Amino acid sequence: AQRTHGDAEAALWRGLAALDWVPEGSRLVRAGLTVRSVAAIQTVLDAAGAAARYSLGANVVWIAWPGGTPLDALDAALGARGLAGMVLTGPSHRALLGAPGGGAFAERIRAALDPDHRFAAA
Repeated sequence: AQRTHGDAEAALWRGLAALDWVPEGSRLVRAGLTVRSVAAIQTVLDAAGAAARYSLGANVVWIAWPGGTPLDALDAALGARGLAGMVLTGPSHRALLGAPGGGAFAERIRAALDPDHRFAAA
């Protein structure tokens, strides 16, 4: 009996890793979160009919955003909270959503690795 439970658990994890929960035609978006932002972001996801999976600490959300729904509401909700996301799959006129990331720390890293500013900042 325990082996059957283990097999079922392994199948569940394989399905999650294969993104079986993402409806066909959806755009997959990964966004960073804070615990305080979860309820507000979930409200936007519910309004759009988007599916989501949160990390254990609720610091990351994987979003299956409906393909025919503009990303504007998600972009605005993330940006208003100082959060950023990235469109990983599906058609989109932009890959980055929300607030530009990095802050002062990213600027110091960028200056150290690209002192001549040859590469575009994301």
